[in-house]
Amino acid sequence: MTKDFSKFAGWLSFFQIIHWIWFILILAAYIFYVSLTLLVALINLSFGDVLYIFPVSLLFFCRFFFLTRIFIIIEKKSEAVPAKIVRYWLFQFIMEVLVLSGLYLGGYLARYLRAADSLTLFVSGLSLTLCWYIIWVIYFRYSRRVREYYGVNSSKLF
Repeated sequence: MTKDFSKFAGWLSFFQIIHWIWFILILAAYIFYVSLTLLVALINLSFGDVLYIFPVSLLFFCRFFFLTRIFIIIEKKSEAVPAKIVRYWLFQFIMEVLVLSGLYLGGYLARYLRAADSLTLFVSGLSLTLCWYIIWVIYFRYSRRVREYYGVNSSKLF
């Protein structure tokens, strides 16, 4: 019995399911974050807190945008899809690096956490994002199912 690699299944389905779960978790986290921020705003909100809200909201917006773009194109049988997905992940990774760097270097994380905890959060956040990016880029570059379903693998690693 041979596998039919031309169907949308296997790790591609897993990729899609994980992204749906990720999307729901990000949406729930953002709703919780906004609710908590508004609650704190009713009590007392300083200008520094407002500056902290902007980059975090930008990070959530970027994640929503790129996940939505991936959902729109993932099941289309087009040779451009694997390269677009890799590009979306690269842009999302760059945005996360910029926002987390800004939060860390700006001292916003240290304001709410101990210095060691803020460094741990910064490094672990970037490490997990980088690992996730590398795993899926390699998959879209070398997978037989991706090649059979879309017609080509992603020619881009970055």
